[in-house]
Amino acid sequence: MRRRRRATLVVATLVGVATLADASFVAAQDPPPGDSSTTTTTTTTTAPATASIAATTTTTTTTTTTTAPTTTTTTSTTAPLTTTVPAPVGPICTISRSLRYDDRGPDAFCLETVLAGLGYSFVGPDDWYGVSSVRAVEQYQRSEGLTADGIVGPITAGRLGIWSTVSRPPGTAPAPPPPTTTTPPSTPPPPCTISRSLRYDMRGPDALCLERKLASLGYSFVGPDDWYGISSVRAVQSYQRAHGLYADGVVGPVTGGRLGIWAAAPAPVVTTPPPAPTGNTYGLPANSGTGRRVVYSRSQQRVWAVDSNGTVVKTHLVSGRRYEPYAGTYDVYSRSMYTYSSANPDIKFRYMVRFAYGPEGGRIGFHEIPTKFGVPLQSDSQLGQPLSGGCVRQSTADAQWMWNWAGIGTKVVVL
Repeated sequence: MRRRRRATLVVATLVGVATLADASFVAAQDPPPGDSSTTTTTTTTTAPATASIAATTTTTTTTTTTTAPTTTTTTSTTAPLTTTVPAPVGPICTISRSLRYDDRGPDAFCLETVLAGLGYSFVGPDDWYGVSSVRAVEQYQRSEGLTADGIVGPITAGRLGIWSTVSRPPGTAPAPPPPTTTTPPSTPPPPCTISRSLRYDMRGPDALCLERKLASLGYSFVGPDDWYGISSVRAVQSYQRAHGLYADGVVGPVTGGRLGIWAAAPAPVVTTPPPAPTGNTYGLPANSGTGRRVVYSRSQQRVWAVDSNGTVVKTHLVSGRRYEPYAGTYDVYSRSMYTYSSANPDIKFRYMVRFAYGPEGGRIGFHEIPTKFGVPLQSDSQLGQPLSGGCVRQSTADAQWMWNWAGIGTKVVVL
């Protein structure tokens, strides 16, 4: 009976050990899923059965729990801000010389291209600065408050945005460099003085000095350059009138002193013309009227410019007609820097100062000797002969002087 119980106990013990071993193997081979893993190690020690009736079993269980660290990596990618800056837009073309009526070439084409872009109407664009183009420029100059003389120099071309040191036809002008954040301070031109009186058509550093001073005072004219031209004379006359001076356009001690550019001490201000000389001067006819006027003798083919005190300030030969216009007293009613013959547009002339009408209604005035295809219709040496078809022809220099002296409203006496 004891042997059967002992055998039964041994069998039961062996079955329990096998069960524990299977459980340990399964736990080691198939750990539970998840972020935490558990490893169970079972060590079983079995005493030999011969030592005691009851088997002694020692079981040691070690549990190790390992938790995997949780690492969160956040990558933020922000696209760089981009700003689209438009490319600088430059002039479509540039010119580097002053343009006057009848000039031709790429500079004329550039000017007319810009005028067309602004909506002005004329014949073109082409490479000829013709009559219709001059009128368009005069219209633009009036709209901008400039002197409407039709000359496109640094002031007018600068206002149009096409003045440069290099001429470039349309489509070839480079864009200007982008603006810089800092602008160097402008350096004013050094002070200058003049030591001689300046009159129309004089050239040199004295003329440049005068025009720089006028420009600094805000007067508009063609320049500054080294030529005391028509537009500069007008600016001086405006200054003289504004300061109560005698508006003759001559810059001498009085006007130069008031401007602060006369080298010597300024002369006293004289607001009235000097006294008139006695008797007729330069053959002025006795029955030629009074006051400031232009006297035109058809028989002598000569004109005189007479100041308000009776002084003849200039006289020169002309070419008009023997019996036109009729004798009488007229007033200057219109002026045109550039014009042409209504009977033949190929005949062109400048400095037209109109004062009368002919028997057929044609306008009569003083102007320079006309040209046809650039060739003068007569020479200066032929002045003094009645060779004109209606108007009164003068040399170019005399015509410029008359244009400057005889403004709208000037009296003209025809003898």
